[in-house]
Amino acid sequence: QELLVRAGAVLWLDAGVRLADESQDTTDLMVDWSEMALKSEGVLTWPLPNPALLPSAALTHPNMFTFFNTKKHNYDFQQMGDAGTLMVYNTAGVHHHLMKPWVSCALTHNCISPIGAQDTGCRYDKKPLFRYSGCHHYDASAFNVALGVMFSYDTRPYLAASSPFTRVSRKPQQELDEMPGEEGTNTSIREISSRKYSGKRTVKIVSLDSSRSSSSFRLNHQNAMTNIGNRVLAKDDVKLE
Repeated sequence: QELLVRAGAVLWLDAGVRLADESQDTTDLMVDWSEMALKSEGVLTWPLPNPALLPSAALTHPNMFTFFNTKKHNYDFQQMGDAGTLMVYNTAGVHHHLMKPWVSCALTHNCISPIGAQDTGCRYDKKPLFRYSGCHHYDASAFNVALGVMFSYDTRPYLAASSPFTRVSRKPQQELDEMPGEEGTNTSIREISSRKYSGKRTVKIVSLDSSRSSSSFRLNHQNAMTNIGNRVLAKDDVKLE
């Protein structure tokens, strides 16, 4: 939320996410994604790659739905979106109907992690597929429940048909253990590699560059943001209440 207020638009990618086709023009992709996001009140996400094609009901603990004043059966056919590949704009709809309930859930232990929730022992072969698999996806589950309420359980406005991304796996621990220390320094290659593959998320902050054409993008770490019509809120207008 803080990054979104500061930049006006955020492309959020997990640390292990890469473009499947690196030969694609990233500028053209950013323009296309931005247009898609702004057509859907400022949010765009891509399908969850693993497990694929499962509904949110199968990957969300049943007790989470209560905190969003909704019911599990509303998510029996809502395809799970990937919270690790996400583009959002700081619009009024995103602020009030996505970020506010999502952050509120994350700050409430019984919402983000209901009693009995776990991420192991998953059974994705249950029939019908919308039966709870026994695996809860925590922040990703809360993200999809909030999206369901925001879009009346219709994924078509905000969920892309397919994902252009792939995920890289971490290096095996044995390979890291065999890396020699770097002579003459206090930091070994192993320590550097461990931090590199620590699994922390990275964030790309993207906003429109008004100094160039309207379709160009740049990384923007300044507090100022570019208004896109009247759809993007100013920094001082956004407060989580």
